[in-house]
Amino acid sequence: MNFQSIIQRTRAYLCLDCGKCTGVCPLARVDLDYSPRRIVERVVFGEAEAVLADPQLWSCMTCDLCSARCPSHVDFSRFIVQMRAEAFQRGERGIYAHNGILQEVMRIQALNVPQNRTGWLEEDLHTGELQISGPGPEGEGTTGQVLYFVGCLPFFDVIFEDLRIQALDIARNAVRRYWSRRPPRSKGLFWPVCPKNAVLKSRFKKA
Repeated sequence: MNFQSIIQRTRAYLCLDCGKCTGVCPLARVDLDYSPRRIVERVVFGEAEAVLADPQLWSCMTCDLCSARCPSHVDFSRFIVQMRAEAFQRGERGIYAHNGILQEVMRIQALNVPQNRTGWLEEDLHTGELQISGPGPEGEGTTGQVLYFVGCLPFFDVIFEDLRIQALDIARNAVRRYWSRRPPRSKGLFWPVCPKNAVLKSRFKKA
């Protein structure tokens, strides 16, 4: 894949240099030298080879906040991923943001590895079976109105332990805050995502 193809596929050529991406980027808040728009600008204006060798190429967390705010809909996360792929093919071996730990967490979640997915729940937070539409070996459980997917949040207390971030409290308080606004008869019901969410996703009824 050449650089012009990457620019075209990710709409990088439409960058307006408005700076909204840098303003919302969590990395730019702690590293004043980092700017998504400057990386795009360098590639668009012929400095792609230098970007491939720049450690900043591997700093992006691909959180997609920049793409969400971009008025031109530049897909910066995809831009970074494709530039990294190009760098890898040319022998560059950079260090991913957080030393690749977030990518490793995603791999762990995708593998058939026993995981305690509900260990973060406390006594006042209850779980139930998901209501699945259509026939299947999972069967049909009791129905509920809420499906709450915490993703890799349970891993964050360990990953960011040195920052004293209580990531799981975010999930617990979100559930408690939601149900505090529900009718009394609804309290106590909490429906976590099924471990097989990737397989069952297409079978959930559309709201």
